[in-house]
Amino acid sequence: MMNQEKPTSCCCVLDASTYVGFWILKRLLSRGYSVHAAIRKNGESMIEEKIRDMQATEEGLTVYDVDVLDYQSILVSLNNCSAVFCCLDNPQGYDEKEVDLEVRGAINVVEACARTETIEKIVFSSSLTAAIWRDNIGTQKDVDEKC
Repeated sequence: MMNQEKPTSCCCVLDASTYVGFWILKRLLSRGYSVHAAIRKNGESMIEEKIRDMQATEEGLTVYDVDVLDYQSILVSLNNCSAVFCCLDNPQGYDEKEVDLEVRGAINVVEACARTETIEKIVFSSSLTAAIWRDNIGTQKDVDEKC
């Protein structure tokens, strides 16, 4: 039987205080990854409290306060990470202001990733930026990192 080594990679989960972000964070920790839990001010307060409590007991978990419109705060949370899971969903729904905020935030995340030397992969989930709307979606090829 081969001895499996634990991963040494660090991943950032932004916003870790969303439902999907929290479960991604838990799964990464259970697999031995170091995790930077980037938390937005308007995230789920109960989940945020749970994550902050976990930081005291979970080796490899570091919590960062992030404003997606503040490029520098994103860069700090990405430091030494090889991947980022971007979970910028809004449980209250989307109005025009929220759509604009999420799109500008996603652009800032992508630009911050481009400025780091360590980020190899960005995964968008559970947000408007994870979907691509087209009239002829049935005839389009799948979209992935090779596009």
